[in-house]
Amino acid sequence: GEPEEEQRETTTTRRDDARTHASGKEKESVRQKRYLFTSFVFLVPRVDTPASGEMVASALPCRGLGLILLLGVATQLIQAGAGAKLGRPFLSGGELSPDSDKWAVLVAGSNGFWNYRHQADVCHSYQILKSRGFPESNIIVMRYDDIEFNALNPMPGTVINRADCIPTEKDEAGDWEVAEGCDVQRGCRKDYFGAAVSPESFINVLRGDHEAQKHLCKKLNSDPLKFGGCNGKVLNTTESSKVFLAFFDHGGTHMIGFPPEWKVRRE
Repeated sequence: GEPEEEQRETTTTRRDDARTHASGKEKESVRQKRYLFTSFVFLVPRVDTPASGEMVASALPCRGLGLILLLGVATQLIQAGAGAKLGRPFLSGGELSPDSDKWAVLVAGSNGFWNYRHQADVCHSYQILKSRGFPESNIIVMRYDDIEFNALNPMPGTVINRADCIPTEKDEAGDWEVAEGCDVQRGCRKDYFGAAVSPESFINVLRGDHEAQKHLCKKLNSDPLKFGGCNGKVLNTTESSKVFLAFFDHGGTHMIGFPPEWKVRRE
């Protein structure tokens, strides 16, 4: 009797273990799917989705700013560079209106060569805005700046963001020949780079908190042990100002990623 009872208990335990293991794998699968879905929302122009706007508004409480929260509009913006119309208030007859009451904040929330696309998206967006007449003085760019001369970059000093820009021939020196107009980082601003691409500086930019940003940049610019720097540029807006905010990065449930840390909704 006892051996049978022990065997029955062992079988039950194994079933429970198997069920727990399966449940764990299922939860992990759900977590991964949720992460991938959120990433999709960040990368695709879904500005009409209340959840996206609600998440950012909660994470970034900005008073006195007429914000147009456009998260992950890489697709729309890059299409605009190819002649497509955005149909947003920034466009007038297909061209950007050089209205001084319009601002743009372009952010790459990642670093590393494996995240090449995010910083490339930022610089491509910058070039499109600039070519459409958007005032450069009203564009704020945050990018880590570690891909241009990265050891893994086969084209040192160059950043491209279109498939038709991939070079196929080399010059006499053995360097890849990049077509004119393909290097999106040429002339691309970097008001904040390295360690300055952080949640704190990002929120200061949106709030227009010049004093807080000045102290943050002064401390960072004088630190020889940290890679990074900033010029303290922040939004100078009114309640009627229009702000184009493009954030390029991976997604996450109720969180915004930055190179040094994460900014979550409850903060």
